[in-house]
Amino acid sequence: MIVVADCGGSALVATAFRRHLTSGGTGTVDALVHEDPADGPGELVRRLRGADTAVHFFTGPRLDDEVLEAARPGRIVVAGPANDCVDLAAARRLGIPVHDTPGLAARSVAEHSLTLLLALVRRLPEVVPAMSDGGWRPVFGRELGGIRLGLIGLGRVGELFASLAVALGMRVSAWSPHLDGARCAAVGAVPCGLEELLATSDAVSLHLRLSSAGERLLGRAELGLLADGALLVNTARAGLLDMAALRETVLAGRLGGVALDVFDTEPLPPEDPLRHHPTVLVTPHLAWMTKEAVDRFVAAAAGFVQNRTTTQVRQVA
Repeated sequence: MIVVADCGGSALVATAFRRHLTSGGTGTVDALVHEDPADGPGELVRRLRGADTAVHFFTGPRLDDEVLEAARPGRIVVAGPANDCVDLAAARRLGIPVHDTPGLAARSVAEHSLTLLLALVRRLPEVVPAMSDGGWRPVFGRELGGIRLGLIGLGRVGELFASLAVALGMRVSAWSPHLDGARCAAVGAVPCGLEELLATSDAVSLHLRLSSAGERLLGRAELGLLADGALLVNTARAGLLDMAALRETVLAGRLGGVALDVFDTEPLPPEDPLRHHPTVLVTPHLAWMTKEAVDRFVAAAAGFVQNRTTTQVRQVA
């Protein structure tokens, strides 16, 4: 039996599973798809118990040690990255194989990063609230052509963003701990050192995975290297930034604008100054959230379950 135990109440996610997985759609197997959220771990266990394959969307409730011990599905296939939604150590201990399908929202994240940068260069964080409050305060912004964009990280998202930026006439430089010069050349980016990138870029966008080496990569000293009026975008991981130092920098008024989709505390508390500063634009961790990304995640997981493909799938436990 194949079970999708919790689609979080999302009709979009449930419809994608039914279309790609079940024999009633274009899929070839019978699967039980629960659209509504499970009412706690006990309900999640009841839905999963007896499943040969548990297919799980990566934003769903965490399949922790307690749930896995009680439910004992034959295997788990995650539509999306498994790291945050499955207790991998418990799965290994219990002998439950886990596969996932990471990296399939790269275009969505790259496009959202561009959206945030566009909003900053046209100073929308200042303009939109004023209009909502009944005001009328037009301001001068900038065009993207000719802007020096520094990318920290040149993986899938960074590559796509670089291509978009070059197509719009931006001058792109890039840094990562293991930067590939050929990869830079392929997307029209110029490799440079981190300090140089921070000091010379009109806008900086973060696209690194979080690791122990990258934890708080940009602290107070690094943020101090940014030019007055520089723009900063982060759709990657909040841990790449010293968020306390960033709040200080924002409140000091030295940067031209900051746009964030990830935070040290999520949901972002209502009283956080990042919500209310006129040069800051915040979005609720939605960079990946497009219909197309959901479909790619689900299609890859369903294809693996139905033995149609193993591409874009990795075993993590």
